[in-house]
Amino acid sequence: MALRRHSMATSRRIQSQRRLWIRVSDNEQSDGKEIYRKKFFWNQRMLPKTKTRKRRKKVLVESDWRTYYGSNNHLNEDVEKQGAEMFHREILHMCKTKGECSYLEAKEQFDREVLLTDDYYNGIIQIRLGGNAVKNIK
Repeated sequence: MALRRHSMATSRRIQSQRRLWIRVSDNEQSDGKEIYRKKFFWNQRMLPKTKTRKRRKKVLVESDWRTYYGSNNHLNEDVEKQGAEMFHREILHMCKTKGECSYLEAKEQFDREVLLTDDYYNGIIQIRLGGNAVKNIK
């Protein structure tokens, strides 16, 4: 899949669709484990200085969200063994800000008690969040 580049001016128009939050689960296969995590549609990349460009330039490129299952080693081993078609990926929330996305990820993980059972691939819940990030969440 080719990466599409967008300028920062173009990114302002797609800002509301920049982040997503997904759930990956086994498709009624083997142990039926799930993982709850966030993934963003876009990443920022810095273009280097060149002869014609004296400063580095920030551009948005599409992330690997279409093919990415997670960083968990056990999950990646299962995806390799069973095949990607055996896993169901679902978008649970569309978020406008990174703070909102982080809050919803942690909330879902705590509500489902992902660390207390073996039904989930999640091995750690990590969150860094400011109070301003969650003021507009309904």
